[in-house]
Amino acid sequence: SSGINAEYGGVRAAMPGFIAKKLCPDLVIVPGNHDKYSAVSSQIMDVISKYTTEFSAMSLDEVYCDMTELVQNRTVPPELCPEHGSPETVESATRGRSPASVQ
Repeated sequence: SSGINAEYGGVRAAMPGFIAKKLCPDLVIVPGNHDKYSAVSSQIMDVISKYTTEFSAMSLDEVYCDMTELVQNRTVPPELCPEHGSPETVESATRGRSPASVQ
């Protein structure tokens, strides 16, 4: 990704660095950290797997998952998010909101 100033200069995500530097000579290219990305991705996949087994990881930062039942019921098992209280509390907090807005 690129910062707003670089974007105004025409720099876009996934653009080759040498082209980006021509468009924005003051651009600072920060090297990636694949090991860190991979570790965080694994943590996120672990969290998702607690909510549904119906998911498919497409890459480190992309996953498709079926959360239909969770959203339709508007409940989360208390052991998964004790800071939110019981399923009844979650249902009460989400009452009247569209399923798409419940996250």
